[in-house]
Amino acid sequence: MTEPLLAPYAARVHWQSPAPLDQRALETLLAHLLEEVARRADAAGARLVGHIKALATFPDGGYVRGSVTSPGQAADTIGVVPGRHHQFDLTLNVLVYGLTEDEVDQIVRAAVQRRARDAGAAFVVDWPTHHLERLVP
Repeated sequence: MTEPLLAPYAARVHWQSPAPLDQRALETLLAHLLEEVARRADAAGARLVGHIKALATFPDGGYVRGSVTSPGQAADTIGVVPGRHHQFDLTLNVLVYGLTEDEVDQIVRAAVQRRARDAGAAFVVDWPTHHLERLVP
């Protein structure tokens, strides 16, 4: 029996919305994004969704975090967001078995793109500096 492939994935998403979002809207956006990543991973052939989590931080010290552990599960979100925000940075970590890092990257980018399109938002996806696989030559 072969071991299922595990390619830990991490990305940072810079998000800019055309209208300011309050805590409820931010939690909903994050939940929908996490759920979509889980569904897309499952549809792409992931053998197991281990854990998909995200943390959005805001200049006023606020945050929203969320996670999902299966494609049919609603994401859990929680946060403290004192104001309304046009832009934020989101750190996303994905642990799924059975997909390559490139496949997960394509899934994340497609999910972010869809959510941004639906919200009329702009985004950039890049790699955080703490992602060790990207630092090792």
